Amino acid sequence: MFTLSEWIRLEFGSQEKLENELGLGSKTISAWVTRRPRQFLTRLDFFTERGYPASEVLQMVQDRERALAYARRAQKTKAANAAALREPSAGRSEGCAETENRPHQS
Repeated sequence: MFTLSEWIRLEFGSQEKLENELGLGSKTISAWVTRRPRQFLTRLDFFTERGYPASEVLQMVQDRERALAYARRAQKTKAANAAALREPSAGRSEGCAETENRPHQS
């Protein structure tokens, strides 16, 4: 099965061509693919009337939603890890008192 983006490109030629067929504004399909894939289901009748099984369209939308959710979780984890690296650890002092108080040996 194709991804949503691949399917649009193969079946309609481009996101812009699909927007024109659906009578949508510029960048609407891009927004649906990148942020709100469930919006494709509002036009499910358009796709089914053209011979695309509803179950396949639904599967592509669900797959895209899962991919976006995974990417968001990964981004949050990455941001949290970066923030943790920037923060000093609780209870840890800048220097080690044990080594700072020792006489210097040459």
